[in-house]
Amino acid sequence: MNYYSINLAKAHLLHYPCPLNINFLWNYGFLLGIVFFIQILKGVLLALVILQKLSYAYYSVQHILRAIMDGWCFRYMHATGASFVFILTYLHILRGLNYSYSYLPLSWISGLMIFLISIVTAFYGYVLPWGQMSFWNTTVITNLLYLFRTCFMDCGGYLVSDPTLKRFFVFIYFPFIALCQSLFGILPLSHPDNAITVDRYATPLHIVPEWYFLPFYAMLKTIPNKTAGLLVMLASLQILFLLAEQRNLTTLIHFKFAFGAREYSVPTICYMSSMLIWIGCQLPQILHFIWSFIYYIILF
Repeated sequence: MNYYSINLAKAHLLHYPCPLNINFLWNYGFLLGIVFFIQILKGVLLALVILQKLSYAYYSVQHILRAIMDGWCFRYMHATGASFVFILTYLHILRGLNYSYSYLPLSWISGLMIFLISIVTAFYGYVLPWGQMSFWNTTVITNLLYLFRTCFMDCGGYLVSDPTLKRFFVFIYFPFIALCQSLFGILPLSHPDNAITVDRYATPLHIVPEWYFLPFYAMLKTIPNKTAGLLVMLASLQILFLLAEQRNLTTLIHFKFAFGAREYSVPTICYMSSMLIWIGCQLPQILHFIWSFIYYIILF
């Protein structure tokens, strides 16, 4: 057993054979795995000391920052690490779009499933610090999910309350059990309003999620109908899954896409995503609505 372990370590740490035709873009997956492991470790350590009860959740985070030795370091490293996770994830997806998604469709679909579970896990982490911005972001998203009747069971009622806080804390461990790769632990928001205790009677002037959710938030914000906004957001994710079916197309269509649209699609997606991030953090205005609709048409 020791001989096998030593050979395995040598094969993956000292000498790792790779094809000659790959470049530095293939490092993003390896870096993403390292950041995932660090996030899981810090998330478990933070979960040991946080109290998920309505009257103590916010002050529990403050206790981590002020009373626990190096607690502020773990908390802010965890928040910053979540941003790095999504940066590397988006770069990893762009690399797949540009090179290899049509050759390994099952790997592409499994990676997208991990990406979706990561998004859900990060959303569950929104409510855990129980700040003002955490509460109102969770209220906005759960109001969208009330289209599905099971949301009342998941949230524990019609409002974000103590049962919601406890259930989200339990749900955030589900990806760790299912995939062991997608747990982010406690994901505090970096918005200044999140350092304010929850006030149900004072809605913030500008509710803004983390930057990696802004493209999806822009879709929800700029479409007046709540159901239509949710469907557009889901359709934008479904497009990535449909790309895995490209290999089943005819040879002529595949040839045209490989040498035509692909060289324009990745820069277009980068530009559209950047503009949607900018629109998502702006106050609702008619000009932003018009531009967002134009970007949606181009993106789809």
